[in-house]
Amino acid sequence: MDCWRGNAAGFHSLPSRSVDVDDTRRPMRSSGRVVLVQPAVPTYRTAMFVALTGLLRGRLRLIASGEPLLPESQGNSLPLARVRTYRLPGGLLWQAKIISAVCSSATRTVVLPWNTRYLSHWIALLLARALGKAALVWGHGYSKSESAFRHSLRSWMARLASGVVFYDDCTAQQWRARHRGLAVFVCRNGLDQVSIAAARAAASVPSSRERKLVLFCSRLFAENRTEEVIDALCALPDDVRLGIIGDGPHRGALMEYARRANVADRVEWHGPVYDEACLAGLFGAALCTVYPANGGLSIVHAMSYGCPPLIGDDLGRHGPEARFVRDGINGLLYRSRSVPQLAELIRHLLKDRELWARLSHAALATASDLDTRKMADSMLGAICAVEE
Repeated sequence: MDCWRGNAAGFHSLPSRSVDVDDTRRPMRSSGRVVLVQPAVPTYRTAMFVALTGLLRGRLRLIASGEPLLPESQGNSLPLARVRTYRLPGGLLWQAKIISAVCSSATRTVVLPWNTRYLSHWIALLLARALGKAALVWGHGYSKSESAFRHSLRSWMARLASGVVFYDDCTAQQWRARHRGLAVFVCRNGLDQVSIAAARAAASVPSSRERKLVLFCSRLFAENRTEEVIDALCALPDDVRLGIIGDGPHRGALMEYARRANVADRVEWHGPVYDEACLAGLFGAALCTVYPANGGLSIVHAMSYGCPPLIGDDLGRHGPEARFVRDGINGLLYRSRSVPQLAELIRHLLKDRELWARLSHAALATASDLDTRKMADSMLGAICAVEE
C-alpha cells in the first residue's frame, strides 16, 4: 500500500484517524492520573515527555525501568518512577508496579508499550478493561521478523486496549484496513528539533561541493549490514570517506573487513556520539547517510541536518522512520543488498549537486514536522479521545 504522496516540500499523509496537532489543544474534560509506562526513558525522548507533562497539567506519571539515561536535571523535571523488570520463564517479562498503578483509584488512563512479551502489560490491559479505565498501546505495530503468530498476538493485545498509537501513518493505515473498528492514532516519531536547529545554526559546515563524507549511523550489529557501505566505498573516488557513528559487537569484524578491502585509511570510527554539537559537525559535513537495513530514528536525525538518507528498499527490514523517506524527494532508495546501485547513487550525488540541494532542503522540511512537541500534542489527542 502506498501511504504517501511526496512533493518538493516533504510529504503529506493520506487521510487517517491520526490526531491533528491543532485539535489536541482543546480543554481536557477528564481528570485523574495518566500512567505512561516505558521500558526506559532515553535522553532523546525527554523533550516529548516534558511537553506532555505540561499539556496534561500535572496528570502524567511515568513508570520506566533501566538505569538512568537522563542527565539529573532533566530527570528531575519529569514525574518519573523507576522500577525493576523481571525475566520470567519462556522469555516473558514482568515490569513492577504496573498492576498497582492501574488499580489505583487515582488512575484514569494507562499508556503501555505494545510489547507482547510483557505479561504485566497483558494483565494491566485486562484490569483496565474490567475497571472501566482507558488504555492505549503504543508501538511499531510490526516486527522486522514478522510472522502470522506474532501479528495475532499483537492484534489480541490491541483489541484489549481502548486504542493503538503508531509511529507512522503508513503502518497505521495498514492496521486500519485490516482491523475494522480499531481506534487508531498516529504519533510520528521525532526528535527535539529546537535543540537540533540551535546546533545546526552553530555548526561550521562545508559547501555542497566540498562534501565527500558518507555516514553510517547505527549500532554495529551483523544484521545492519555495514559491510555493504564499505563495499560501496571501494567503488567510489579515493577522496570519498566513510564515517561510522556507533558501536557494537560487530565493530572488530568491520574494522578487519575494511582492512582487507584496502580502505581502512578512508574509514573514520567515531564510536557512539551523543553530543548534539558533535553530531551537527558530522551530519552537517556529510554528503549522505546510508542505511542498508534496520534504519530507525537516526534517519530522522540525519534529515534534521539536511543530510539525505539512502536506504535499502526493503522497508520491512527498517523501523517505521524509513517510511518518512520519499525516493527522489527527501532521500533515495536503492535495491536492497545491491552494492553497485548504492555506489552509483552516491556517485550521482557527488556529480549532481543541484539534486543534493533539493534532497537536503526537502529532508529539512520533512524533519521539521517530526518534532517531540508535536509528538506530545498527538499523544494528548489520543489520550483525550479514549477518555471521552
